[in-house]
Amino acid sequence: TMCRTLAPKFLRLYLMWTLIYLPLIMFDYIKTGESIMNILISFMHKLCITGSNPWAYHLWYLLAVAIACGLIGILTKIRLSLFAILMIGVALMVLGYYAVKDDGAIGHIVQPILGNANNGFTYGFGAFASGMIITYIKRFKLCVALIAITLGYILYCNSMPLSGLLGGVGIFIICRTIHFRDNPIYKHLRTLSTWIYFLHMYVMFIIMFAVLHGWIPRNRWMGWLLAAIATLAISEIIYRLSLKFKFINKFVK
Repeated sequence: TMCRTLAPKFLRLYLMWTLIYLPLIMFDYIKTGESIMNILISFMHKLCITGSNPWAYHLWYLLAVAIACGLIGILTKIRLSLFAILMIGVALMVLGYYAVKDDGAIGHIVQPILGNANNGFTYGFGAFASGMIITYIKRFKLCVALIAITLGYILYCNSMPLSGLLGGVGIFIICRTIHFRDNPIYKHLRTLSTWIYFLHMYVMFIIMFAVLHGWIPRNRWMGWLLAAIATLAISEIIYRLSLKFKFINKFVK
C-alpha cells in the first residue's frame, strides 16, 4: 500500500521539478545544434527512463523511486514476499551493472536504453527493496551492519556490483541505532536541505554563466562558496515564504 501511494507522489514531484528546470534543459539541448526531432527523442527518453536530462541530473532518483515503488506495488499485489522482491531487485541490480558495462551485443542494446544502472528498473528497485528490509531488522543490528559494510568493502576492492548497496545498508543500520534529542534547528535544517537539493542546479547555472562571461573570477573554490551561500540564502527565503503561502510546500511534499 505504501509503495502504491509513493509511486504517484514521487512521479508528480519529478514531473513538477522537470518542468521547473525545463528552460535550462532546453538551453543545453539547443546549444548542441541538434535537430528538433533528435532533441525531442533524447529529452523524452531521459524523461521517461533515466531521469538524466541536462541540469536535472539530480532528479533521477525521484523517477527511480517512482518506478521502483510502482513495480514493488505490482509484485506485492500478486502476493510475492518482501524477501522474494528483494532477491528480484538484487538480481536486476547485478544484471543492470554488467549489462551497461558489456562491450558486446547486450551492452549495445542496453546502454542506449538505460544509460547507466541508476534507474528505477535496476538500482532503484534493489535499493528501495533493501530499505524496506532494513525496517524489519530488530536484533543484532550492529553485527548485521558490520557484516554488510565488510562485504561491501570486499566487493568494492574487487570492482564488483552491490558494494555501494551493502555499504549504504550497513551505514544506514548504524545510523538508525543513534538517537539524538530532537531540536527545532534540526527540523529547520532538514527542511532547508530539501530546498537546497532541488534548487542548487539553478544557482550553479547562474554562477557558471557569470564565470564564462568574466563577471566573477574563474576560481573553483570561490564558485563552490558562492553556490553554497546563494543556495542557502534562497532556500531560507523560500522557507520563510512557505510559512505564509502554504502551497509552496507542494513542491517538496
